[in-house]
Amino acid sequence: MDEFGEFYDETEEDETEEEQDAKIDAFMEWLSELEAEYFSEPRLRIVNPKRLRQFQYAFYKISEIIKETNPNAEIEYTLNNIADIGHAAIRIETDELSTTKPQELIEAIKFASDVEVFPLTDGNIRLILGFKGMLDDINVEE
Repeated sequence: MDEFGEFYDETEEDETEEEQDAKIDAFMEWLSELEAEYFSEPRLRIVNPKRLRQFQYAFYKISEIIKETNPNAEIEYTLNNIADIGHAAIRIETDELSTTKPQELIEAIKFASDVEVFPLTDGNIRLILGFKGMLDDINVEE
């Protein structure tokens, strides 16, 4: 059994609410220990300049390409807890996604760490490009 197995076992039908709560409490305690371990050592984080340039290029190139054929598309970027985990994202929301420059779009998207596409209830689609590794850890010696 892996280290997560004890928390993700299926709930037994005859398991009491107290036993289910105990599993949840154990899982939360494990998460707290992980967090404490992660933040226990002094860390210095700096912006990864190469990754920042990739993110900027991707944002501007994707915006240019998408807006050319989809002028009503909403395109924005976010820096999700960048000080803690160093992630950023580009979010595109539009009613259709078409381009006259598919190869250029692919080249810009390749810089993303992950890509998610969601159909929305209003008929639009949402495309989210995640960019991990925006920060580098610097070893800090005391």
